[in-house]
Amino acid sequence: MHRPGVTAEARERARVPGELGGKLAGKSLSRQVTTLAIWPFLEQILGFLVATVDLVLSARMAEGVERVAILDALGLGGYVVWLMMILQGAVGTGVLALLSRATGERDQNLVSRGFGQGVIAGLLTGLVTAVGIYLFLKQMISLLGVSEQAAAHAHSYLSVLCLICPILGVMFVVTNALRAIGDTRTPFFAMIVVNGVNVALSWLFVFGPEPFGGMGVEG
Repeated sequence: MHRPGVTAEARERARVPGELGGKLAGKSLSRQVTTLAIWPFLEQILGFLVATVDLVLSARMAEGVERVAILDALGLGGYVVWLMMILQGAVGTGVLALLSRATGERDQNLVSRGFGQGVIAGLLTGLVTAVGIYLFLKQMISLLGVSEQAAAHAHSYLSVLCLICPILGVMFVVTNALRAIGDTRTPFFAMIVVNGVNVALSWLFVFGPEPFGGMGVEG
């Protein structure tokens, strides 16, 4: 598609045949594959560790029947988080596709506009998702048929998680935008920070002294 003010000749001069744009420009095929694969792989491991830490802390909140109820609530919450990620990830996937094409064409203007609009879309999608899940939270929990004790814990846990939906939506957009320009390493280091913050604050909110600690499942 022709863009006003940019001639075909100018586009051809800006493009080096066979060379990608963004952070992958100038790299060999093997280095491109390594860059696109290794850092996202390590990032996924760190994402797994976030959920694992939450599970370990939850298992130490109580004993007996109470512990079972808490773990049931966390397991139920995992399905709702999965739903959150699907809804939020749709916007991030669209941003990834758009910005990848723009980066390949070396169209910095489209990259900037696509990123800005993607952040707004991610934020709005997050708000809609948060409100929708919160309004139907009791119905979603009742459909899974857990005990009353587990249902109460699940409602407390997921009510707090709804608050992060807008942040999650923006995060998906930002990380996918970085991947689109070939920067797969920065999201990995961001996940290291997420893991550190999650361990420290989760422990503080659950087991720490008041007024910050002692929140239980909500912590």
